[in-house]
Order: sequence, then structure tokens, then C-alpha cells
Amino acid sequence: MKKGYIHLDVGSGYHNLLSNTLNEGEKAAFNYSVSACYSYFFRPQWGIQTGIGLQSFESTSNLTASSGFPDVDTDGDNYDFRIKYNNWKERQQLLYVTVPVELQYLTYFNDRYGLMMSAGLKFALPVIHKYATESGTFTTTGYYNKWNLELYDLPQHGFSTFADKYSGSLSVRPVLFATADLGGLIPVSKYMDLYVGAYVDYGLNNILKSTDKHWTGVYNGMWASSEISSVKPIAFGVKLGLYFNFLSVVNRIKLGLKN
Repeated sequence: MKKGYIHLDVGSGYHNLLSNTLNEGEKAAFNYSVSACYSYFFRPQWGIQTGIGLQSFESTSNLTASSGFPDVDTDGDNYDFRIKYNNWKERQQLLYVTVPVELQYLTYFNDRYGLMMSAGLKFALPVIHKYATESGTFTTTGYYNKWNLELYDLPQHGFSTFADKYSGSLSVRPVLFATADLGGLIPVSKYMDLYVGAYVDYGLNNILKSTDKHWTGVYNGMWASSEISSVKPIAFGVKLGLYFNFLSVVNRIKLGLKN
């Protein structure tokens, strides 16, 4: 018999934002996912699911690096604008609205307990995307090659050491995840099962939207540094869900109406 499930799922685990920086890397934090989905099994063992959900990501990045780019001063002289980050620590937080499309496989060990596997894609649209710095400093200088001279501590020209706390909005793109989960179905009642499993989500595209890596005198987050050109979200954790056998309930109601 064909089955349809309406299910509510909650998950928690390490949801990180991996960048290409060669520094200490990112420290992930426990984050969450919630979703409401519908699964339709067109064959006893095979089905598809879709729905809508929310998924959060957070990472704390530490950057110690030097970078620079060519620029021209107000007198028309060419120079290299340099930025040196010293133990610069920043926290990034994202919240996505997610829409999965997955193929599901369901098999039963006996009349009660089942094993469910799901795999597919998940489109995610950012609704919250922010950063906040926590500690460290960064210093800006100007190097003039023709004089072999490096200027520093000239705030009026943009050359200074900064230790302020900054916060703001990140410029990010939607992301497409490859997603999969594996777990067991445990009957709770005739029309409801408990799902217990594990999940993994891997971002397939770079979420950085801004391509302008030049210092403009305004701090726009660590991801605006020339040291970072790619960020991909990943997540893995455990999931709990309640699966309601929707088609069985509908069929029972139809049978009752006929009688």
C-alpha cells in the first residue's frame, strides 16, 4: 500500500562555515535545524520528500595574515595598501530557509521497526547573515616601492591600528546542499512513528557574494579580506522526528464515511 507521511523534524549538531583561509581555521558551534515535510512512497520501499525548514550556521574564525593591493594616493602616486591581521577573531552567523527534494528508501526489519535512508538536494535562502568581531587587531600601512618607504600611524591617510569591535551584515548567496540522513522508525502508535537518525549537509557552492576585496576605510567583515575567497557551509548531527501516516488516516476516514 502506498504511504504518505507528514513529519516534523528537529536536528542539532556541528554546523560550520568553512573558508579557504590557511590560518587556524573555523571553530564550529552547535546549531539547529527544524523542518516540516511530506514524504510520499510510490512503492513500498521507495519514496520522495519535500517541505520547508530552518537551518542555522555559526563559526568563529581567527585570522593572522598580511595582505595588500595596489592603489593610488591623492597625489597620483602608486603604492601598495597593506593590511596586517593579528589574532583577529570574528563570529559569523547565518540562518537559512531550506527546501529539500530527496529520494527515500524504507525497509522494515519486522512488522514494527524500520530503517529509512534519504538523499538528495536542499536549496537554502539566507534570511539572517551577520558578523561580530571579538578580539585582536589589524593594522593598515602604505608601501611606496619607488622610495622603499612604508608609511604607518597616519590615521588621516587611512594608516592606523584598529582594535574596535565591529558588527554588521554579511553579503552571501543562496546555497545548494547535497544532503543525506539515515535513521530508524520506531512505532509510537498505529498512525505515528518516531524517527531517530543522523544527517549530513554539504554546501556545493561558494556563498561569498562580494568580489570587492579592497579596503575602503570601512570594516565589512573578515570575509571581505583578500585572504578569503571561498566559504562553504557544512553540517552534521542527530535528528529526531515524528512521522504521521497521513494516507492511512485519510483512507480510514474515507472508509468510515462510506459505512
